[in-house]
Amino acid sequence: MVVTHKRGDTFSWGGTYGLTDDAGQPLPDPVIAMASQIRTPTGRLIADLQIDYADGAVILRAADTQEWPEGVAHMDVQVTVQGGDVISSPTTLINIIKDVTRP
Repeated sequence: MVVTHKRGDTFSWGGTYGLTDDAGQPLPDPVIAMASQIRTPTGRLIADLQIDYADGAVILRAADTQEWPEGVAHMDVQVTVQGGDVISSPTTLINIIKDVTRP
């Protein structure tokens, strides 16, 4: 998946997040921690994202994107469930482009 984001705009992206095991079965364990970052293809951190999570719905946000570099970046969500298992979402590509209207 590729998402386009205009540099300088508030970043807000979301969807549902269903946790499954390797067989595709829903995990009964509750989520105890979530983290999400956007990084350049070389691994340089662009942003730690704020996460709002409720009833399987996830909203990722960053208010200040003025200094984000233009180009393709990578993002995922890492979830730790009770019992210590760590599960990462598929990687999403973020195409960061210049905003036309800006200060």
